[in-house]
Amino acid sequence: MSLCSLTFLFFCMAVVAVVHFVRGRRLRQLLLAVANGSFLVTFVPDRRSAVYFAIVLAGTYIALFLVRLSRRGAVLAAAILLTVLVFLYVKRFTFFANWVPVPYEWDLDQHPVELVGLSYMLFKLIHMLVDEWQGQLAPFNLWSYLNYQLAFFTLTAGPIQRYNDFQKSWQDMNALPTDFRESALLWCRILVGVLKIGVLGAWAQSIYLDAANPQRPRELSRLLVQFYMFPVYLYMNFSGYTDVMIGAGGLLGFKVPENFNHPYLARNVLEFWDRWHISVSHWIRDYVFMTSYKAAASNFPRVARYAGYALLFVALFLAGVWHGTTENFVVFGLLNGVGAAVARMYGDGLRRLLGHKRFQAYLQNRLIRWIAVLITLHFMCLSLLFFSTYYDQAMLVLTTAWSQVLELRTSAANHERWPRGALLLVAAAVLLAALWKREEMSSLLAGIFSGVARRPALVCTVLCAMTALVVTILFFDWTSQQNPPPVHYMAF
Repeated sequence: MSLCSLTFLFFCMAVVAVVHFVRGRRLRQLLLAVANGSFLVTFVPDRRSAVYFAIVLAGTYIALFLVRLSRRGAVLAAAILLTVLVFLYVKRFTFFANWVPVPYEWDLDQHPVELVGLSYMLFKLIHMLVDEWQGQLAPFNLWSYLNYQLAFFTLTAGPIQRYNDFQKSWQDMNALPTDFRESALLWCRILVGVLKIGVLGAWAQSIYLDAANPQRPRELSRLLVQFYMFPVYLYMNFSGYTDVMIGAGGLLGFKVPENFNHPYLARNVLEFWDRWHISVSHWIRDYVFMTSYKAAASNFPRVARYAGYALLFVALFLAGVWHGTTENFVVFGLLNGVGAAVARMYGDGLRRLLGHKRFQAYLQNRLIRWIAVLITLHFMCLSLLFFSTYYDQAMLVLTTAWSQVLELRTSAANHERWPRGALLLVAAAVLLAALWKREEMSSLLAGIFSGVARRPALVCTVLCAMTALVVTILFFDWTSQQNPPPVHYMAF
């Protein structure tokens, strides 16, 4: 089931309407479980994949149950290690071939399986295992565990909702929005998400694919479009998905965590990952970096600071490698790991050099902030170049762009290229001006939005207009048999 389709919109409408209509916690839980199962079925291509899915769910629940029985560190470590090994094998990480006791080509290459949301299910499981071992996990049983893992508003690509937050709403099932304004705003968020995926994201993707077409001439302007447009596409695509899922979960009484906070306005790599894919970034912070840093600080207090830099690199490197099995994702992880470690070292060194008062003045300097934002933006665009394509193709783009830059003097006489370059320059200037005045623009938009939100009739008008627009777009896509844009992060 595509998230950018009339089918999904009708599915959400039906689930929300039925859950709101019935009374009683048990019945609402049952109806939501049926919705979760129905949504999952559309992503399971065959019986073999369904069997693997059932085995994974049963095995992970058994591991969680064993940790609850023993509360021993060895049991916890064995459970995490086993589930990670299964994940590495099913995801077909090529370096894993040297570790497995059977030929790596065995079985899955001849008979592949599709386990949608496997990465996010792994994150959820490890979080539950660690929290249960520490005695911080809310009560669970097989019924709540299955629905937590398979909730349709977090299954395919997150966001990663912590179990305690899910269980609070699951046990209540009475926190559904009853105010028209709240419900209308949540529906508007779903519609905005669909527009971001199906219109803005699809538009950015088409421009990017045209620029990245190897059959087209490798002009500097096309290389720059490829360099900048993929980050735009990825943000629109993934943040649109998050908007849809937050809206759907909210209409059913579940508070799904936010996943984005203006990531391309971050002033360094660390801040970027605190604004991008926030639920995964915070998971890595809590269960990879903080756990290992506490162990290093308690055992080696004299070198704790330097260990922190190394562990930051490891955490962000693992986050990059998690996205894919090929070498370009290794480079993506290396760039972000180095960027995070250097950002922390630079901040610590500058704090010691300037002192607290002058360091705060440095952070609050508007010009310095925007210089840092621009540097970080281009660094992330560079790392996302390896995210978007294979290693050799990314290196070809970089080497070709460099050679094009060196030839700018000779190509400057070509007046036919000036209008295009001038247009790109004006567009970039407008974008930078918009970023520079973001606070003022945000305040203006927030004032308009709050004024609309206080008037139910106006909210209803906006909702109806957006619904008509989205339904019209999706209907024409359906009649012309165009495939809806996929969510990029569902591949991980």
